Amino acid sequence: MFAMLYGFFSGTLVSLPPACVVSLTEPSEMSKIGVRMGMVFSVIGFATLTGTPIAGALISRDNGGYTYAIIFSGIAMFLGSALLILARIVRVGPKLKVKA
Repeated sequence: MFAMLYGFFSGTLVSLPPACVVSLTEPSEMSKIGVRMGMVFSVIGFATLTGTPIAGALISRDNGGYTYAIIFSGIAMFLGSALLILARIVRVGPKLKVKA
């Protein structure tokens, strides 16, 4: 069951950052999309390289249990989502039905 949920929701993690970068870029700055994508993916790469060892250490600390790793992952996902929401609010304001 966990593998099915992970497979379903991990597609969002792969496809959302590029879509956000493009939607937050002004039409007059389209030549900067490549640089911005590189910056975003360098942050994602750092998070990927550090998240797995942190989760492994948390699993070891919990004697093979996943509770601490699940909490860590949930907090990381919540903070990432909050930053994306904040970026949208900064871009278009607190309106819901507005195209960024």
